[in-house]
Amino acid sequence: MLPLLAPDPIQVKIDTGAATSSLHAHDLELFEVTNDLDLEPDPDRGSGSLTIARFVIKPNTLKRNSRGAAKQSAGTDAAEYVAEVPVIAFRNVKSSNGHSELRPVVRTPIVLGSRRFDIDLTLADRDAMGYRMLIGRRAMRRRFLVDPGKSFLLEEPMWSMGDEQGSVEPVDDGPQHTGERDST
Repeated sequence: MLPLLAPDPIQVKIDTGAATSSLHAHDLELFEVTNDLDLEPDPDRGSGSLTIARFVIKPNTLKRNSRGAAKQSAGTDAAEYVAEVPVIAFRNVKSSNGHSELRPVVRTPIVLGSRRFDIDLTLADRDAMGYRMLIGRRAMRRRFLVDPGKSFLLEEPMWSMGDEQGSVEPVDDGPQHTGERDST
């Protein structure tokens, strides 16, 4: 869940082969504003301006197949959310097809299981991909253990509402494992 960008959960793919994390940004627009809020300036534009990314987030709806496994569906009835977020950097990212692309990077809180932390996300067109969001190894490092033989291990967390801006806080911030240890 990206509590400051979209209140609905987004099913993600954990990709330990990818260094960076990525979010599908539909109708992405970049524009500059005067930096009156003392936010961290865009180093390429100088201290007087700030680059903002405006985009639509379309969390996929989840459906269960006959075996009970969650299956992602990009139904037309799914909610859409418009986000406006300061761009903290631009990063060259090599996609799975081998092409390099300069992408804007934004920083936002993420909630995975019972853990909440800030994540840097590159914004990209992931419309043709199976998942709207990819979590790379930088975001996972020193936070989670990954069991590549397991899927869909994090259950929906219980939330307590946070501040008046609608952010959420996890009830428990204990260690989180994304797989089970074999005791044999």
